[in-house]
Amino acid sequence: MKDWREINERLELRDRKLEQAILSDVGASRALRKLVRGGADRTAVMGLVVSCVHHRESWQKPVRRLKKQLESLANQLEIIANQAERVHQEYRSLAAVMVLILHLYSGKFGKGDPAWDDIWERAKSTKGSSAKIFFGFVRLYAKNCRAKATHLGKMLREFPPRQRRQTLDALLLAVWHGTKRHYDREVAYLLTKAFEVSGDTKEFSEEQIKKHRQRHVLPRVRYLERCAPASSVTGDNKRID
Repeated sequence: MKDWREINERLELRDRKLEQAILSDVGASRALRKLVRGGADRTAVMGLVVSCVHHRESWQKPVRRLKKQLESLANQLEIIANQAERVHQEYRSLAAVMVLILHLYSGKFGKGDPAWDDIWERAKSTKGSSAKIFFGFVRLYAKNCRAKATHLGKMLREFPPRQRRQTLDALLLAVWHGTKRHYDREVAYLLTKAFEVSGDTKEFSEEQIKKHRQRHVLPRVRYLERCAPASSVTGDNKRID
């Protein structure tokens, strides 16, 4: 098991590389400089931009992969159980046919023999009952796997929307807190470039960021402004739309 410090260092190195890759783009560097000149904290902004990329698939991706694996396992188990049961139920298969062969080679075929009759009856009963029990357990396990996959799918669908957007909300709040203004265009560009560098084609527009801010972040901004001293809200700081 890896030490938590080693894991931490690896994650920090991953974040630094992603940040460097984002800022290697001229437009991203220009957008960040504009935010910093406005009063935003450079480290906080870039940390949240990087977090937006990683938070998006922090646990959903492994859960989706596990869901698919469980569904695949359930399908395979059911196919195997059905096929094996069909083969086993053939009158020429397994125990029944072996008893018949032994009976023929014993020279007692057609002759009354309680011992052989008893073996034959047991072979026939074994052919049916043991197979049903075994394949029943296989199907039960497949059903259990399918139920777990269904539960994971429900969990993914019902994951609270507020938690899904919390990193983006934090980024917009950090920009407002430092600048008392909203740089929607710059934030959109930084996020688009971050996802592009990470290998995901997800584009953010200025209008999309503005709508998200007005719907989810603006209520918090208004609350913070109401809580702030009246003397600190002057001039351009009053503009929060």
